Amino acid sequence: KLDDYQERMNKGERLNQDQLDAVSKYQEVTNNLEFAKELQRSFMSLSQDIQKTIKKTARREQLMREEAEQKRLKTVLELQFILDKLGDDEVRNDLKQGSNGVPVLTEEELTMLDEFYKLVYPERDMSVRLNEQYEQASVHLWDLLEGKEKPVCGTT
Repeated sequence: KLDDYQERMNKGERLNQDQLDAVSKYQEVTNNLEFAKELQRSFMSLSQDIQKTIKKTARREQLMREEAEQKRLKTVLELQFILDKLGDDEVRNDLKQGSNGVPVLTEEELTMLDEFYKLVYPERDMSVRLNEQYEQASVHLWDLLEGKEKPVCGTT
């Protein structure tokens, strides 16, 4: 509208007082518009930077979660290996006698470990759905990984 008033005034057309006041503020309005455009560009740039930072942070957090899950899975596999080895007679004898630099475990402690093994690696019971059977096993493994002080097999 101001451009139109400016053009009409330049052609010699007579404008009313309100229109003349508006034309007199033409430069001020133009400056404000330029300032607003600069602000918009700055906000857009800032918004893009923030989005990039959010994506980087989300990716970093995802990698950290994956790393933590991988460590937990590694711990489960190590536990499985150890519990499997406890079924080996030579290993059990070493644990009972403290041979080959291993700590001494009592028969009672070995029995508790055997019972725990049966909880986390149950024999297949065809009368129970596989999903349900391993649900219970996963609860025990989860509690162990979380270090929860829940009673299981006569100990915590």
